[in-house]
Amino acid sequence: MMPALTLVLALAAHTDAPAQAGTACPARWAGLPLKGGVVYDGPPGGNAILKPEDGDRADNGTSTWPGLAYIYQMKRKVWLGCSYVDDAAIYVPVERPVRMCRYVARRGLVRLYCR
Repeated sequence: MMPALTLVLALAAHTDAPAQAGTACPARWAGLPLKGGVVYDGPPGGNAILKPEDGDRADNGTSTWPGLAYIYQMKRKVWLGCSYVDDAAIYVPVERPVRMCRYVARRGLVRLYCR
C-alpha cells in the first residue's frame, strides 16, 4: 500500500486511487464533482463499510456516523470512499482521530467530512 500522505492522481476517470490524507472528500477530483461517499472502518480493501446512524436520509439529504473514536482506540483509522461522476472514486485516509463523519447533499452541494 502507498504511504497515506502520498498524493496520487489517476488520469483515467474510472480508476480508483488513494488520495492525500485529510478529513473530507474533495469537492472536485480530476475536474469531476463529488456525488456521494461512504465511511470505512479501516482500509477500503477490508470492505468494512459503516452504516450511518440515521440510515439513508434521502428526505433531508444528510447522514451521520457518530462515535468513531473507538476505531482509533483500536489502532485503526477511518477512511472515506469518495464517489465522483463518471464512476470515478478515491479513498481518503483520515489520519487524525475524529469523533464523527457527516454526509450532506443539499442545493446541488455534496459534502462528506469528518471532525
